[in-house]
Amino acid sequence: MDLYIGLGSNLGHREANIHRAINLLSSLIGPLVRASTLIETDPVDMDSDHKFLNAVAIFETRMHPTEIIRKTQMLEKSLGREVKSQNGVHFDRTIDIDILQYGDLQINVPGLTIPHPHMLTREFVLGPLAEIAPDVESVLQPGYTFAQLHRTLLARNRSPIVVESDQDPFELEEVTTVSPDEFEQVNELLGQLTARSLSAEAYVSLITSANVHLYALRSLRTPNREIVGMCTLCVGCCPSGVKGWIEDVVVDSRHRGLGLGKRLLLFVHQCAKELGIGSLILTSAPHRVEANGLYRSLGYEQRNTNAYRLKPLKPMSATDLDDYLLEHMSPEHPYLHRLYRATHTHLLRPRMASGPLQGKLLTLLCRMLRPQTVVEIGTYSGYSALAMAAGMPEGSRIVTFEINDEQEDFTRPWLEGSPWREHVDIKMVIGDILQAEEQVPHGIDLAFVDGNKRDYLAYYEFLLPRLSPGGCMLADNTLWDGHVLESDREDAQTQGIRAFNDRVAADERVETLILPLRDGLTLIRKLS
Repeated sequence: MDLYIGLGSNLGHREANIHRAINLLSSLIGPLVRASTLIETDPVDMDSDHKFLNAVAIFETRMHPTEIIRKTQMLEKSLGREVKSQNGVHFDRTIDIDILQYGDLQINVPGLTIPHPHMLTREFVLGPLAEIAPDVESVLQPGYTFAQLHRTLLARNRSPIVVESDQDPFELEEVTTVSPDEFEQVNELLGQLTARSLSAEAYVSLITSANVHLYALRSLRTPNREIVGMCTLCVGCCPSGVKGWIEDVVVDSRHRGLGLGKRLLLFVHQCAKELGIGSLILTSAPHRVEANGLYRSLGYEQRNTNAYRLKPLKPMSATDLDDYLLEHMSPEHPYLHRLYRATHTHLLRPRMASGPLQGKLLTLLCRMLRPQTVVEIGTYSGYSALAMAAGMPEGSRIVTFEINDEQEDFTRPWLEGSPWREHVDIKMVIGDILQAEEQVPHGIDLAFVDGNKRDYLAYYEFLLPRLSPGGCMLADNTLWDGHVLESDREDAQTQGIRAFNDRVAADERVETLILPLRDGLTLIRKLS
């Protein structure tokens, strides 16, 4: 899972210190996913004349948090950090390494707190996070992405604007053209109203719609006439007349108290008259006391009506469907059941295990295909390897590759103690299959791919020539929680799976199908 590390240095060759720390962390903890650019800041909560260089890096790892903290502290010491912070007193350092967030873990024990309790108040942390993981949600503040939290922090830290009495520094107008800069400004304002953000596609639809009007309050004292207030007017023709709904009224927090909300609404009233709107409707939450007072002062009356909202009808949930499927399949083998429970008890990411539903499919496929040679990428707890072994004929073999050497202590005893060990040769190899060609057999009858999503295409091209004619390949997680459909999702894992899916679909050497089982399972058969 993704580990977010904050790095800082204010002594020695600061840039080299950070780059060296990132390189060493990728060797000690796991491969580097992405690193931010460096930013320079003044020291925070300490007296020093030495400025800091800061960065954030993401690593992929399954290492236990206590082992991560041990290795980061060892690395700090090896890079010359002599004194740790003591009783809230901080000192200059060649390197500072902090765990910011680790998957969705929440830990608070002596010497280890995850997520970092101050990460959302530090611009030198949120800025880099917004750069390299803008759409990732904060575990400290669920429902908010790093990009949203960064925009909020920037708005909170800006100096208030002083208005000169002899000059009107604001201008009101309808937004009629699409601009990337203004799209960001609108999203920043929206973030002060709601946790939701606006996609680029939705913004274009908003600006180009004939029945929706976005009105902007612009500051003439900022570069490019920045949008500092906005509201939306939606127009609808009803049997009872033309009506308008005012939504998303917001003025930037730096400009409140200047009467700008009133000016914005009065401007919208005039625009509504020009559009022939007979009545205006405005909804507001009861807790917005100041806003509700403004609306009443402008003549809005609280109507004696009930307001109803119909949320999208809830379909059968994935959990409900899984429960139904589990109730209507053959029972899970007791040994696999014990392994699945142990996986949930002892490992950090038990969701990575195949589980009884996919496991039963693997068993049945092996009973039907009767493969003599199976290769697996991504052993993890060993559940999928053993599920396949349960359906394989006597004298067959499985070679399973696991890149994380720390997984071996848990997994190998389960493989060696399995009831299928007598008739199936199960070999676990620690390492990257792409770097261990000599240990990969030819004439593979079935391959199961569940490794690093960034390398799926490389795995495919590596394994396909080694498959027997008519041999099969299975690839897990190929729908990736639906992220493959999100056009603005550009992280390395999603890009890797998209590239794999596109390549396989276009490859005339195979026939293929994606099953919507769990997170997507691709079935591939090599043509003779």
